[in-house]
Amino acid sequence: MNYFTSDLHLGHEKAINFPDRKGFTLDSWADLCYDLIHSKVKKGSRLYILGDFCIGKHKDLAKYRNRIKLKDVWLISGNHQPKDYICKDVFGDKFRETYECKVKGAPTWLSHYPHLAWPKSHYGSFHLYGHLHHQREDFWNNMPELKERRSMDVCPESYKAKFGEWGIFSEEQIYDILSVRKNHDPVEWYRQQRGEL
Repeated sequence: MNYFTSDLHLGHEKAINFPDRKGFTLDSWADLCYDLIHSKVKKGSRLYILGDFCIGKHKDLAKYRNRIKLKDVWLISGNHQPKDYICKDVFGDKFRETYECKVKGAPTWLSHYPHLAWPKSHYGSFHLYGHLHHQREDFWNNMPELKERRSMDVCPESYKAKFGEWGIFSEEQIYDILSVRKNHDPVEWYRQQRGEL
């Protein structure tokens, strides 16, 4: 089973001032994040963190990574985390700029940032991202051109907005949310542009 989250911002003092995180201390926020991971993501599962895992230097990244009691943890590059060469040193080949995986068989492109088009988007693939802390989801969901997009923010704030509590997304939850959307980028448009229809 795959699990997804983003933007934990461990050790990042400014991040506990984000609207939904007010009232947390650095330690209480970190404890919550680890509790969410360890209560849901079981041994043998894979966890993808889509950027901004923590802030700091090599020793900080290693310290935060080592508190996760799972072997299979992947990190996608974000904009508020140690330099890429440090992330690569700690995560090895499980550190990537972007990555394509599967969510219950559906091709799924992972990036820290949201995109309007991504690999295979016109064939209905999924796209998971972070960076925005759920702040644009409601706006995009109300745009007729985008409400059927097969993409979503997987940060803790998005989980809380969807389920009423803090959490980590499972691939089953993501599939249930995205598979019912029609897709905002249908292949027919591309075929029409090429004169195939």
